[in-house]
Amino acid sequence: MWVLQFLFLGTSALDGQTVNMESIYFTKHYEETGLISKFENKLSFIDAKSFFNPSFYIDDNLEIIVIRVKKHCPTKERPGKFKLLSYLIVNGKIFILDSLWNNIERIYDCKIFKLNSGIYLTFNTATHKNNKIYVAKIYPDISEPQEVIFKNRKEIEKNWAFYELEGELYCLYSVSPMVILRHIGNWEFIEHFNDKTIKSNNEISIGTQLSNFDDGFVFVAHEKLISQRNSKFYSGKFCYFNPFKNDISIGKKNWYYDISATSGAYVRQGAWGVTYFSGIQKCGNNFRTSYGINDRDWSMSLIPVDTLGLSL
Repeated sequence: MWVLQFLFLGTSALDGQTVNMESIYFTKHYEETGLISKFENKLSFIDAKSFFNPSFYIDDNLEIIVIRVKKHCPTKERPGKFKLLSYLIVNGKIFILDSLWNNIERIYDCKIFKLNSGIYLTFNTATHKNNKIYVAKIYPDISEPQEVIFKNRKEIEKNWAFYELEGELYCLYSVSPMVILRHIGNWEFIEHFNDKTIKSNNEISIGTQLSNFDDGFVFVAHEKLISQRNSKFYSGKFCYFNPFKNDISIGKKNWYYDISATSGAYVRQGAWGVTYFSGIQKCGNNFRTSYGINDRDWSMSLIPVDTLGLSL
């Protein structure tokens, strides 16, 4: 705890943004080593420099994982050359999404979610001009991605969270302020609810998709802090979303992978301590989460409900 406090406060002031050091928790304490090894075996055939930002869906008959891969593609001129690709594995069947959907220029931040009609994948086309959000069905069949339309969207968008309520499709567009969109057909949405009073001291954005819990959903949001040296700190904050009351409760705990995720073991220029949560699913009295660590590594954890930092 004291070492982490030194890393946050000793490197530089966080531009007036604050984090309560007693709220820091580590997902490594809850790692699912058996499941991680199982997925590592499935990925072992890929000649990769690194894997990161996985999302998943698991039940008794189905195992799906999508993961970002920094793949070795050496040439004589550039022996260290690599490509960033997104791999999808459905019950052992492998798809390279960048090849499968080669009409789309970039496939970033893939997230898996479930609707009544099947298992879906959403992704964006990165922080470039003509940024778009897409959704594609991936089980039981794989369909072509459909662009998600919201006319009042920002120029650059990354993660929207989709859900069904009383037979209609909605989208959690933003946490702070809280904005909900309603589907009007052909993956086009309009604003349904906007509460500017829901705010956080620091920047909060949607991380994972939504996982059913009681009458609502649990998801992981990202709290982002920028230091005066332009280093980024991303932590996960579990949130509870009640769609009947249009209300979000933001958890008090900041979740990082471990102390090394905020130290030299993972440091790269412009990014420190980025624990990027990309998958969530309720599993008994726990929530299974998957996440990337500074775009260099990945892991999965099984965290008890009573440990999340939420009043449920």
